[in-house]
Amino acid sequence: MAMATSGSVAAPQSEFKGLNRLQKLRALCVAAASGSREQLERVVFLIKPCLFPGCSFKEHGLEDPDSIYNPAPHLDSGSAAVRAGHLTQLQLLMEHQLPINAGATLTAAAQHCSLEGLQWVCKLLGLGSERAWSEEVVCGMAKAAGQSANDPPGAAEAKLQWLLQHLESVSMPEPSRGYGGSDDASEGSEDASKWWGGDPEEKRFRLRLAAAMGAAECGSLPLLDWLCTNGLDIRSEYSVPRNASDCVWADSLLVDAALRGKQLDAAEWLAVEAGFLGQEEGQGQQWNGSDDRALFMGAAQGGSAEAVEWLLENGARTSLQQVFECAALAGQVHVMEFLLVAHENYDDVGGGIALDETMFWGAVRADSVDAARWLWQQGCNVGKSDQAYLTCKSLAMVRFLACEV
Repeated sequence: MAMATSGSVAAPQSEFKGLNRLQKLRALCVAAASGSREQLERVVFLIKPCLFPGCSFKEHGLEDPDSIYNPAPHLDSGSAAVRAGHLTQLQLLMEHQLPINAGATLTAAAQHCSLEGLQWVCKLLGLGSERAWSEEVVCGMAKAAGQSANDPPGAAEAKLQWLLQHLESVSMPEPSRGYGGSDDASEGSEDASKWWGGDPEEKRFRLRLAAAMGAAECGSLPLLDWLCTNGLDIRSEYSVPRNASDCVWADSLLVDAALRGKQLDAAEWLAVEAGFLGQEEGQGQQWNGSDDRALFMGAAQGGSAEAVEWLLENGARTSLQQVFECAALAGQVHVMEFLLVAHENYDDVGGGIALDETMFWGAVRADSVDAARWLWQQGCNVGKSDQAYLTCKSLAMVRFLACEV
C-alpha cells in the first residue's frame, strides 16, 4: 500500500468542498442517527478538518456551553443520535470532541430514553454543575418526557423525580430571564446573582415551576398532578429573575402555558386547581381569574381560537378589540376570523371590533402576508404611503403591497 503523501491531507476537504457549514452539520446528524459506527467515523474524518482546518476542537473553546459554535437543536448531531436510539453514537461524538448542544441532547433523552438511558446521557455529558442546565432546559425536558408515547405508565414521573432530585444537588446557572418576565434588568444585579444560591426552598420551587411549564405546554395531566402533590404550590407568587419588583403568579403562568400550547384539558385542570374556576351554589362554574387579559393575549398569540372561545365560555372577560389586535400582530388569521364573528355573541366584552390601519400595518411589520391580505379583504382601512414599504421584511410582503393593495 502506498504511503500517504502530504497532498493526501487535503482529500477530506476536497470531498466536502461543495458543501457549506450547515450542510456539513446536517450530514453529521444523518450519520449520527444511522446507527453505523463506521459511517459516523468516516463522516467525522471527512468533516472535522473542513470545519476547523488544522485545529482541534478544544482550541476553539467548544467545551464552553456559551460557545458561538453551540449547534442549533436541528443541527445537533448529539440529539439526532439520541432520538434515533443510538447512544453509542453520542459517545463516539464526545470522544471526537465534536460540539454538542447539551440542552437539545438532554431534551431528546428525556423523551426517547428510559430513566437509565437519561441518567447515562447526563453522566456522559458530565453535567454535574455545568452551565448547560437552565430553566428552559428543565422546562423542555419535562415537556419532552410528557410527550413520550412509548413510556409505560409512571415512567415520565420517575424521570422527572430523578431530574429534580439531581438538580437540587448541583449548582445552577443564573438564567437570562424568567417565565412571563422582562429582561431589562442589568446583567450584574444583586438580585439576579442570588437567583439560585440564596434559598434552597426557592430553588426547589423554581425547578418545579419550570417543569410544570413544560408539562402544561404538552398537556400532561399526570405530570402536573405529580408536581402539585410533590411540592409545587401553583398559587405561589413568582418573582421574575433579574427584576425582583416584577412579580407574577405561578397559576397564571401555567394556565397561560397550557392555552398557548392549545391544551384545553390541562388549562381547565389548572384553572380549577388555581381557583380560577369554582362552583357557586345554584350557578354552576364561575370564573375568578385575576389576569384575564394576559390569558387572552397568550391564547391569541398561540393561534388558538379554541382557547379564546374556552376563556369566553368560562366567563373570562377583556377587550376583544385588544385581543384582535394581538392576533393581527401575531399573524393569527384563524383567531381573527373567530373574533370577528364571536364578539357579537358577548355583550360584556367592551364593544365591537373596529378594523383599522394599526392592525394592518402591525401584520405587515410581523411579515404575515396571510394576515395582512385577510385584513385587506375584510375592508380594513390601510392608508398606504411610500414610507410603508420601509416596514416590509420580505420580498413577498413588498409584492403583496405593490400588486394587491
